Formats: sequence, structure tokens, C-alpha cells
Amino acid sequence: MPKSENNNPKRDDGTGLIDTDPWLEPYAEALRHRYKTYRTKLKAIEAAEGSLEAFGRGYEFFGFNRGEHDGEPGVFYREWAPGASALFLTGEFNGWDRKSHPMTRSEYGVWHIFLPDREYADRLKHGGLVKVHVESAAEPLDRIPAYIRRSVQDPQTASFTGQYWQPDTPFEWKHTVPKLDGGLRIYEAHVGDVIGRRARGDVRGFYARCSAAHRQVRVQRHSVDGHPGTPLLRFLRLPRQ
Repeated sequence: MPKSENNNPKRDDGTGLIDTDPWLEPYAEALRHRYKTYRTKLKAIEAAEGSLEAFGRGYEFFGFNRGEHDGEPGVFYREWAPGASALFLTGEFNGWDRKSHPMTRSEYGVWHIFLPDREYADRLKHGGLVKVHVESAAEPLDRIPAYIRRSVQDPQTASFTGQYWQPDTPFEWKHTVPKLDGGLRIYEAHVGDVIGRRARGDVRGFYARCSAAHRQVRVQRHSVDGHPGTPLLRFLRLPRQ
């Protein structure tokens, strides 16, 4: 005789996985702790941003984005670095001067700078190389902006550098968005994990070896600090090209 819902109540404390995998029973307390932590963080995000989806659209605020300041068009660059004592934007547009473009810190450790078109339209160009110079209690470092849309590797030094990516013609999707029946969320895809230890992974190989369910996503290759993963943002949308 099938069990009723009363005899098999739904778990709501983060231990629901145990119903499908009883071997997890010894870790029930750890699952509860993780779920409680998740709920606490989720409430904080929803209180600050309104929803998890809105929080996931951070790329529309952080990094390089066009906008207006006091009615003047230009480019905003924002970076979250609460532990830093100073941030400076540097790159080809200013001759790699680490001190000429200091950023201003606002609430919650968000640093920002605005580059008006009247002064920088001919200097901050599409494809131009950029980095952010970070000063903190540790040693000063040049870093790739966290929300950079593209990065390239120097063939001589093997060092990665960010590129200001603002093409004249925005990228246009060639296919319709796949229908999503459920709550699929993908953080990132490691293309090498499904290729094999002795083969070099690429996106085509990853796509070919994934199941049909896994292939219902748009994948674009990118590289950040040499990392081969492919982060997916806003469900099936990618922040990098």
C-alpha cells in the first residue's frame, strides 16, 4: 500500500536529498547547517536587491558599462573591493599610469570612476587593454577587473589582461532562447572534465559529450586568469564574449 503524504512528510530543512540517497543520512546535520546558511544569505540578498535574479544581474552595474553622469554620456567602471585602501584604473588609454585615474569608494566597498566621452571617446576604445591597480594591506597588485567581458593572454609573458569590450555592433543571438521547464541553474561548465585526461578539452568536445538535457544551453568560450571554465549568468545568458 503506498505511503500517504502524512506518513512521508516533505523535508524542509535541507535534508530532502536523503530521501533519494539514504547514504547521506550520516551528514544530515551538515546538510541542515548548509541549508540554514543558504537561507540566511538568500534573505540578505533579497532584502538588498529584491530578488536572486536581480542580484545575478550585477554585470549590468559592475565592470564597464555605458551611462550618463550629470547628463553627460560616458563609461562607468565599478569594482567591489571592501578590503582595499585604494583602486586605480589603468590601461592603454592612460599609458598604463597606475596613479592617474584613482577610483572613489562608496558604501559597502564599491569603487567607481566615470570616464566622459568628451575626454575618453578616442582613448578608451573597443579592444583596449585595461587592468585595475589594487592597494591594500598586502602588496600592490594589478588585477583583471572582476566583471571584464573579455581577456587576452600575452604570448611572451603568459600574463592575462582585460579588454574593454564595446563593439559598434552589439552581439545578436542567432537562435531563440531554449524553453526552460523547471529551475535549472548552472554556475559554470568545465569543458575538460568530460574530455579525458590525455586530451585537450574544447567547447565542441564538451557539447558533443554532454547529454541532450545538458546541451540546452548557450556556451561561449572565455578565459579569465587562465581559467578554462565557462560561467553562465542569468540562467542561460553569458556575461562574457
